[in-house]
Amino acid sequence: MTRTQVQVIERIIAAIPIMLGVVICAFLFMRMIPGDPVDIMMGEAGGVTLEEMDSLRAQFDLDKPLLVQLTRYLGKLTRGDMGYSIQRAR
Repeated sequence: MTRTQVQVIERIIAAIPIMLGVVICAFLFMRMIPGDPVDIMMGEAGGVTLEEMDSLRAQFDLDKPLLVQLTRYLGKLTRGDMGYSIQRAR
């Protein structure tokens, strides 16, 4: 391998922990936002039962501990699953 190829590989390997750190920080910042995401989402709809809200929390894994949410998020992210978009409903 040429010196350039080695440098490219080294930079890619060095970028992995940085990207992981950025993803974890973004995940934690989103969880630090005041309010429950389901309450915010359903507050606009109105007339939603408590059971429906609990069902949505379970669907989005918001009823799980933060560490479980993070590990599931990272696992899905490695498979290319960016999750369900509440705004785009897909």
